[in-house]
Amino acid sequence: TGTILSRLKTPLLLPYTRRGYPPPFTPDSLDQMADAQAFQVSIPDLFNQPGTGVIEKFGKGLHSFLGLQGKTIFLSVRDSYSHNVGHPAMDDSVTVDTATGRHQLTPDMHLRTAVACRPEALASLSDEIAANS
Repeated sequence: TGTILSRLKTPLLLPYTRRGYPPPFTPDSLDQMADAQAFQVSIPDLFNQPGTGVIEKFGKGLHSFLGLQGKTIFLSVRDSYSHNVGHPAMDDSVTVDTATGRHQLTPDMHLRTAVACRPEALASLSDEIAANS
């Protein structure tokens, strides 16, 4: 056991989200789950719907946008629900799967999304090398 981000006790429940909200929970049920202190939100899940521009225009970060005030958000590059890895990486981007297909995520887009979302923790971009290469 331990502590991360100076306030989260480990071991820790880190539910994945779909478009920023953890299925199949309602806001009321989340309030009753003391262990649900943090959530993994996938950048590709937000890519097209609602889109970084919508979150930027909202201007209050992802916590307020999703109604998850007081919770910790871990912004990831990959969808934890998907097992798709090893997509091609370019010199200036990585390939990510979204609800509308595969897209290139550049460092600038990654940073822009992080600034708009204001997460407590952020996964960095990384090249993924397929196991059979």
